[in-house]
Amino acid sequence: MEFPRSLFALPFVLACTSGASFGAVNTVKFTASALGLGSGSTEINEGSTIESDIAGKLVTGSATGSGTTLFVQRSGLAGSGTNSDPLMLKVTCRTRLDTVSGFPGSGDDDDDDDLTGGSGSNSARDYQAGVLYVSKSGTSNMGKDEGLGVRAFNTDSNGIRKTSDGKARLMGSVQMNGGTGPTEFDPSPTDEPVDEEIMVEFSPTSQMIGDSISILLSKFGSDDRIELTINLVGGSVLHFASLGDSSSAMSSLGNSVEKLSFSGLSGLASTAVVSSFTIRALEPDSSDLAAGGSSTGGMLLAGLQGTIVPAPGAASLLAIAGMVGVRRRRR
Repeated sequence: MEFPRSLFALPFVLACTSGASFGAVNTVKFTASALGLGSGSTEINEGSTIESDIAGKLVTGSATGSGTTLFVQRSGLAGSGTNSDPLMLKVTCRTRLDTVSGFPGSGDDDDDDDLTGGSGSNSARDYQAGVLYVSKSGTSNMGKDEGLGVRAFNTDSNGIRKTSDGKARLMGSVQMNGGTGPTEFDPSPTDEPVDEEIMVEFSPTSQMIGDSISILLSKFGSDDRIELTINLVGGSVLHFASLGDSSSAMSSLGNSVEKLSFSGLSGLASTAVVSSFTIRALEPDSSDLAAGGSSTGGMLLAGLQGTIVPAPGAASLLAIAGMVGVRRRRR
């Protein structure tokens, strides 16, 4: 018996229109070696001064107010994208987000954190421009102690980064921490920077289906919490003020690794497409603190997984393929 040729039409259309990532689950592991940034023993930006840029892959702007950007391709390797391996996403970060006023040069009516330039009276500052830390690869497949963290620039009284032998000086732990810091600008904090966030922005050609996305958070304790903001294609925003290990969207994988599944979040339609999302570390729950929990928390973004939305051309050709199949069956 000869198989109908219409059975081969759909795979052929998929192969010709989508590339290797069409309909497949794309995975990123945020370690130096998995990203192609170094060996298994490499850590990036864990020291007292910033490390050199890796062109097109991991870049910390030299201009005042510029933090770190990590570029990741669909293969999971760091890079700005090629024809065969397009750019999938970029990751940036910020720190010391509790501070909302008192920045140098701002008046009483201009206390916004205009730290990236713009039309306000504040010039660009380094105070909240975060630096990404990239962990080495561990021995566990679960991402234990692996991932991206957030460092802060060591700044002067004007909020400008200090240097040592021409390299920007860093301060704070390598983890993304949550806690309560000063609301007014303080150039010389008495403790490590707290309240930090990581932002993931998908390329316009690599946006992901919302309920297919899951992320791994390592070094995530029972008292840790995050604030999650999801930006959807079309302009809608979903905001979750506090998510911890008791959330239905969270599941423990052991070894202090927590999986956050977007499919478990309320209000996220199955057809929703995500353009970006932000994770902000929060101060641990007061009840956990009373029981002896950490006062600042701390976690790393260990991994991301999700399905890229098919290109518009692929979707239309899928319909054509279906019509071809129907016509052949009618003959």
